[in-house]
This record gives sequence, structure tokens and C-alpha cells, in this order.
Amino acid sequence: MQKLIDIIGQETAIKVLKAGLPPEEPGHAYIFAGPKGTGKRSTAYAWAAALLCEAGEKDACGVCGACRKSLSGSSPDLIVIKPEVREKRVTEVIDIGRIRELISHLSFKPYEARLKIVIMEGADTMNLSAANAFLKTLEEPPGDTVIILIVENTGKLPMTIISRCQTVRFRPLPYEKIFEFVKMKLQISDNEASAIASLSRGRPGAAIAGALDREKDAREQVLSLFDNTESFGPEEYKLAQNTDKSKDRLQADRILASAQELVRDMVTVKISGKCDNLINMDIRSAIEKVAGRYSLRRLFRIYDVLQEMILARKLNVNPLLIISLLSLELKE
Repeated sequence: MQKLIDIIGQETAIKVLKAGLPPEEPGHAYIFAGPKGTGKRSTAYAWAAALLCEAGEKDACGVCGACRKSLSGSSPDLIVIKPEVREKRVTEVIDIGRIRELISHLSFKPYEARLKIVIMEGADTMNLSAANAFLKTLEEPPGDTVIILIVENTGKLPMTIISRCQTVRFRPLPYEKIFEFVKMKLQISDNEASAIASLSRGRPGAAIAGALDREKDAREQVLSLFDNTESFGPEEYKLAQNTDKSKDRLQADRILASAQELVRDMVTVKISGKCDNLINMDIRSAIEKVAGRYSLRRLFRIYDVLQEMILARKLNVNPLLIISLLSLELKE
């Protein structure tokens, strides 16, 4: 099982959470906020295990009965809520029915431990009725309950909920820390570790989970667009068509994010003349080469266009149109 000591690069968050472990008492509700893959979920489960641990130390012992149940997911005092697709809905949400079930569970005392822990993953997917019902629990919290809300964006939570919780921030890690982490964890070469560290964008969870293949593919496709400024050719059409498939809609978001990062790196090269502080450190020679083909003014224009495209994606504009526009913008 993962312990608090195993969480890398989130020292400030861990310090806050350890302050709530024995002999001290935790608060009644916390929001774990930060980008996906920065360790929010791992930390939530590690802290829950420490709170339930029979040893009463500043971390889970990993061997007691409570720790074994935390590891197997069978602890009766650990309640996990996740977004679900209900009835005819397309997107996953936490609805009022799930919140009512939670409130019912919280009316009982802990079964084995001194506390009952609630971990709500994707808490920012609560619909309005669910959030209003949940607010009553936060206003009059059971004294033997600790609630952890995991969110990527606190802006999607009502202020009434945020104001009743302690927010713990999780931030992306610097390139160097991710590089050392993946090199040690995966036992890979410096070149491989450098590529993973660059693509992870400071997210250790993404680096280890092997979730970077499609991001690497997105980066390679965007770099190809920047590198081929002669015409709008078959590769661009293929790219646009692929992102139009329902299973690849998220790839449009990855492509736009990758394009923004590459433009930032090219601007850095143009202004400083150095490649020491790039996001994509593993392909700095390619970035330096492509940057020479664009003026600084042109790069700023492309960046502005990308911002507009990202906004359009949030409004659910067709990915085919988005990527086609990006390709055309690069050819101008």
C-alpha cells in the first residue's frame, strides 16, 4: 500500500495532513485540489489509511488489521464515492441519490476505527441538487467523520462548499524531480526518463501510469505541423479526421495543449537564445530548429489562436474543425 512517505514532491500538502494525525485531530472536511496526476488521489488514500491505522502514528504502519483492510478496499469505515453515469445521462456525475446514500451512512457511528473517512473522487461533478444536499452535511458535520473532496478545479465547486473545507493544493513537480523519480522507479535510461519527464508536465501519476503514449503522439503530430510549413497535406487531414472520432475527442485537447507548450518553448528560445528551461527538454534541438522558421510576432499570433481554439473546445466545437484551423494557421 502507498503511504504518505511515498508521495513525492508535495511536502507542503503532506505537512498539513500530518498535522491532523495522532495525537492531533484532523479537521472535518478537506478539498484536495490540483491538476490530474499530481498525487491527490494517492495522497487521499494514504492519509485515510494513516487516520484509520491502529498504530496511531504519523503514517500508516501497513501491517495492522485496519491497514490491510484499507489496502484491500474492505474497510467498513472508508466510504468512497465516484462519479457515475445514471439513467440517460451521457456524462459521469455525482447526483443527489448518491449524496443521500452518503448521508445515511454517516448517521451511523464508525464500525471499527475511531473515525469514518469519506473520499469523494471527482467532487466537482456534483450537480446542483447534490451540492445543496451535501452542504447540509458540511454545515453540521458528524464529529467522527473526515471528508476528503478530490477536484481538479475548485472553480466548479460552489463557494458555500469551498468556504466550509480546508483546501490542500497539489502542484505539478519540476522537471528535475520527475526525471529522478521515473528513472529510479522505472529503472530506465536518462534519455527515456527525460522524455517521460517532459511529457508528464509535472504529473508523477501520469509518468508512472504509462498514460503518456497519446500525449507523445500528439506532440509528434504537432511538431510535424510546425516543421512542415509548405502545404496543407495528407498528414494534416489524417490528424484532423482522427480527432473527429468519438474515442479520440480528448486527443484534440492533447494536441492543443501540446501545441501551446511547443510555442512557449519556441518563444523562450527566440527571446533568450537558450534551451535550458524548456517544457520539452528532451526535444530541445528539434524545437530550436523549428523556432528558426517563425518570427516572434508570428509565434505570439499562433499562441493567441490556440487560446481561442481551447475556448472553442470548451464550447464543444467539432475537433475536426479545430485541428483543421490549427493546420491552416501554421501554413499562413
